[in-house]
Amino acid sequence: AYVPLCDDIYDAVVAASFGGVKMQFTGKSGKPLLVHPLFLLVFSFCLFMAQYSSLIFLLLDQEFSAPVRQWDTTSEMLIYSKILTVVILQLFLFSELLGAFRLLLFVCNPTTWTDVDRPGNIYTESGKETKKNGLTQWAFSGFFCWSCSVLAMLMKAFICYLVICSSVSIILVTRSVTDSLFNGLAITFIADLDETLWTIVCTLCNIEDFEDFDLRIDVEAQGREDCACLCGPRNVKKTEQPGDSGSVSGTERRGHLVEKAIVAVVIVLVYMRQVFILMYALVTNILPVARDMCTYSRWLRGERHWVGSALGPLFTRLCSVMVLNPKNDIKDATDVALGGYCTSEYNRMLMSDMVHMALRFPKYTVAFIALGSMLLFPPMALQLLKGTSTSSGSEPGHNNKKRMAAKIKDSMEKLKQDHAELREMVEKRSEIAVKMPNAGATLTR
Repeated sequence: AYVPLCDDIYDAVVAASFGGVKMQFTGKSGKPLLVHPLFLLVFSFCLFMAQYSSLIFLLLDQEFSAPVRQWDTTSEMLIYSKILTVVILQLFLFSELLGAFRLLLFVCNPTTWTDVDRPGNIYTESGKETKKNGLTQWAFSGFFCWSCSVLAMLMKAFICYLVICSSVSIILVTRSVTDSLFNGLAITFIADLDETLWTIVCTLCNIEDFEDFDLRIDVEAQGREDCACLCGPRNVKKTEQPGDSGSVSGTERRGHLVEKAIVAVVIVLVYMRQVFILMYALVTNILPVARDMCTYSRWLRGERHWVGSALGPLFTRLCSVMVLNPKNDIKDATDVALGGYCTSEYNRMLMSDMVHMALRFPKYTVAFIALGSMLLFPPMALQLLKGTSTSSGSEPGHNNKKRMAAKIKDSMEKLKQDHAELREMVEKRSEIAVKMPNAGATLTR
């Protein structure tokens, strides 16, 4: 599947938008009741605030003025173990971050909401529009479900990115190998809370798991000529019609390759920034969290540049709805007038600083870019070349599925023939059994 759905509360909102989350009991129509994405979005927002509050409180508990390395006591083994732990954590969270970005781009794509079958879609029969249940169509309208899905995936992507950024400081501040390992386990626990909450919601609300749920292309939408997708749906199964080969068009193939390329570029940029953050912390001997807290403090005071102008008000609103507003704690820890540590030395890392790190460590920079490009882009290039050299354009594994379906169809036809022959044999024997008593009575007379 190109866009897999994970078993967590955030992805459940997307699955519910397409009718994939159902209750374990049926309604008046005899079909399982659908769970609305807004119901799951409430749980998602509560979890988001709990995760965000935990991460902020965990960062506030750090010693901001502590150096990354104490030259007289810190050994080389400890430094390399910290770097290794940071790399392991980044790889551990890679799949979750990649899935969040893929699904975010999938739900942001407008053609997703026209080409994929949803409970609120309108179908045409004999040239007349026939709508599904009015309440269902209104509740599962495109804009409403789109808003819930985008909000859920934005929250998941933000938490994943914040966990990845926070893990660097939480590991670098430790003073032993054991502490670095335990701190890494603690922060991954926060990232896995979405799966735990989904299990709890399924148990308490009698909701079925959507593990086997598949998104399906709306056949009526695919029949239109104006539905050519720039980034067509990928984890979809097109309902095959007589004479339909079930193949994916070249436009859709190129579309999902474009989408995968966009996600790959974003992932490379995110992890490239993490590499520069680690380099900058080791060179300047200042924890990244110390710079982040100074940035938060400037946002709260209204000292914002072009990035802070957009993120500053959002951070202030999030602080106001957290479990405990950390505004005063951030101010007390960072304000120089109150004994804080924030000076010009703790300014955030700028683009010029990243360029300086790249020029200072060219071997590591080139090696990371080459490794990331080799892992992410060649598979897409091979798939694109395969799509242009073959006329089928089918999705991976589609030919095997077609052969298996043909074998199953042949087996079913053979079973039907055997059943017909057996039924004919039983009928003949029944006729013989009925005639036999009459023949016996004739011989007796």
